[in-house]
Amino acid sequence: MDSRFPGGRETFVGTYHPASFNGALYCLRSMGPESVDWHLTRLEAAGVNLGADAALADMMHGPDVECPGIIFVCEGEWPNARWTVDVDPATSVM
Repeated sequence: MDSRFPGGRETFVGTYHPASFNGALYCLRSMGPESVDWHLTRLEAAGVNLGADAALADMMHGPDVECPGIIFVCEGEWPNARWTVDVDPATSVM
């Protein structure tokens, strides 16, 4: 994973700020499939259930695993599409 991004994980984190909190969602970004697996393993070990507590999406292709209360929104068209998320207050638990 570190070899795929010049400067490795630390430079990626410093450049893209891969974790953000907007008051309702905590978003993690990753460098590729290996990084996603790394994060998912740690989240599952902490008791987070993918599909019930968390969603998974590709920034170009959209949702892979949806979660109640998290709404995926596509801006633009592929290959320049950008996926963002919103929160449904009716089904979200804060």
